[in-house]
Amino acid sequence: CVNSGHWHGEVLIYTFRNGDSQESVINFWDKIVQLCMIRHENISLFMGACIESPNLAVITSARKGPSLYESIHIKRQSIYLPNKINIARQIAQVSPRSLIIMIKCLKVQLSEK
Repeated sequence: CVNSGHWHGEVLIYTFRNGDSQESVINFWDKIVQLCMIRHENISLFMGACIESPNLAVITSARKGPSLYESIHIKRQSIYLPNKINIARQIAQVSPRSLIIMIKCLKVQLSEK
């Protein structure tokens, strides 16, 4: 479930309902560690987490634009080659392990620049 809120600006709060099992808590902590390693202007910033089981939640900065996934797969927008190269260059600046997590989470944001 995703809720919006305000904490040092607009935020998104992702709540996890199945925080009772040991495996889901371990997976939650793995995601927290991975999100802490990602920092880029076009990726939702990890801002905090609620770690009291079963009320597990992750707080990230609110998105400023559509995600790369939304633009390509949902809105079916075409992206010109120079923009594709710029997007690929920016994604390449992220560490390899963080890159996999970022892509899985669909966290790449497009800006109006």
